[in-house]
Amino acid sequence: MQQEVIGNSEIIYPDQCETYVADYRGYVLSLLRQVIPSSSSVFLECLAGAANKHVFRIGINYEHVLVRPGGRDSYNSVSGIIRVIDDRSTCYLVRVVNLHYLSACDIVIDYSIPNIFNMQSSRKFPDLSKKHVYIAPCLYPIVWGQQERTIDLLTTFLNPDLPRRKHFSESCVNISDCFSADKICALYQKTKILINIHQTNDHHTVEELRILPALRNGVLVVCEDSPLRDMVPYHSMIIWASYDTILETAKQT
Repeated sequence: MQQEVIGNSEIIYPDQCETYVADYRGYVLSLLRQVIPSSSSVFLECLAGAANKHVFRIGINYEHVLVRPGGRDSYNSVSGIIRVIDDRSTCYLVRVVNLHYLSACDIVIDYSIPNIFNMQSSRKFPDLSKKHVYIAPCLYPIVWGQQERTIDLLTTFLNPDLPRRKHFSESCVNISDCFSADKICALYQKTKILINIHQTNDHHTVEELRILPALRNGVLVVCEDSPLRDMVPYHSMIIWASYDTILETAKQT
């Protein structure tokens, strides 16, 4: 883990993370820098009643919390109460990665309201749920210009050869080497439609770290259907489709 001290607050985060995750962390830190230096005691008291603590720990969850039973890396996850989207007889697990680390934090920031609701509704993590809050991943500036968009269908798979992704290789442009905010924004500003699918059959949290930045750069987003999607504040701006129909839906958009 790495840490950064802002005012009297300690921000703890993983040593290495993917591009969108690093940009979300940077975005959260930028918000904290705006608030903590001028009014740290009020900020801490309002969020968690921790104004008298010498160190205030803020954690960030980047992981999928809504995972189907048997999903990868879900060992020791507890059962929740949210029904699996395509199997109403089964409930999603509540997958909490780095539980010990997050439990030690005074507040846990998350990119996903469905993640938060899945944890809170399970009532299995009462202490953690009280300090679990949402910050939308508004990572890059809004740009809705009239520039020419030359990419009809885009995917941004780091590994396009995974079984769920090969289906899209002949119809979509896949870009996997955009590793800076400027390059990601420039890519989106050349794109008409982004197709977003879940990485596995089992990890079903909506990938807002990818979706919202694309929307803010004027891209139409066709997304694989996800549980609790109506809780996403901008869900009406997303075109939803099943995995089996998502490519055809995108072509017809």
